[in-house]
Amino acid sequence: MSQPAITVAELCDRIRVQPPATIAGVAIAGVTTLELVGENEASFVLKPRYLKVAAKSKAAVVLVPEGMKTDDPRALPVPDVWMAVLALLEHFHPAPRSSGTVHDSAVVDASARIGANVEIGPCAVIGKDARIGDNTIVDAHAVIERNVSIGADCQILANAVVRHGTRMGDRVIVHAGAVIGDDGFKYELAGGRLRKVPQVGIVVIEDDVEIGANTTIDRAGFHETRIGARSKIDNLVHIAHNVVVGSDSIIVAQVGVAGSTKIGRGVMIGGQTGIKDNITIGDGSKIGARSGISSSVKPGSEMMGYPAMPMPDYLRSLKALKRLPAVMEEVLPLVREMKRQREESDEDGDW
Repeated sequence: MSQPAITVAELCDRIRVQPPATIAGVAIAGVTTLELVGENEASFVLKPRYLKVAAKSKAAVVLVPEGMKTDDPRALPVPDVWMAVLALLEHFHPAPRSSGTVHDSAVVDASARIGANVEIGPCAVIGKDARIGDNTIVDAHAVIERNVSIGADCQILANAVVRHGTRMGDRVIVHAGAVIGDDGFKYELAGGRLRKVPQVGIVVIEDDVEIGANTTIDRAGFHETRIGARSKIDNLVHIAHNVVVGSDSIIVAQVGVAGSTKIGRGVMIGGQTGIKDNITIGDGSKIGARSGISSSVKPGSEMMGYPAMPMPDYLRSLKALKRLPAVMEEVLPLVREMKRQREESDEDGDW
């Protein structure tokens, strides 16, 4: 269902900004990028070089950072552009809310404790002694196994699996196909052959975490795998057993984190990065995409490459690599000349 338009004055009230009198009454019917914006919609500019694009756009309102110089009469200066954009997005595209209904085809164990206004979709399964908090949505074909605890206002989307013993805080989003709490990959030689080591720990997901589609987070061997509050994990990420991820960290698609590694607070890890087991990634570190991390990283470091190195070193190496063909063109004739002279010298000696 489409949402009603919002005036500039109403938007400014939500983000606590004084509206310009000239556009306070302008109605906003949506928000999008400058390339797509229509006549009744808002758009936004983050850098001065896009002001020319904004001037040619059809936008009714253009959100700009306070202090940015512009003579566009549609400009709405705000302290934080993204906060204003989010306010509009939340108005026009509100988050799903639980219907409070349980589908006839859902299987809910009699011992499960289901909070108020919980929605359980078609063919979803809620196991023995599971606990689900108020206003949570469990989508179609999702499986919540025995002894799982899920907080309030969570979303467990279609085909996600939350395995036994997992503990989850409030406002957690688990996207489609994710598996939380499957066995860690642990085998040891015993009696002359590989034997599976039972994984008897759990996974703990703290408040406001988001877990992407088809991501897997393995249960711990003995204690817990933990994802800290407000951390965001993209699609197709693998977090192995006993890993601890600190709060407010971001892990991008196709990252693999091996067992027992500790990732600090506020860490950013780029896509397709591989991280070795039993190391520590310090608070506030940034790891570039497609890096190989084979040893611990100090707090605040910026690393990239395979194997990873400090970012300035990597950039210098990359610059040198780009120059390599030109250098080879200069060096090869010299090498050929030296070889020719050596061969002539050898011939003279033989004579």
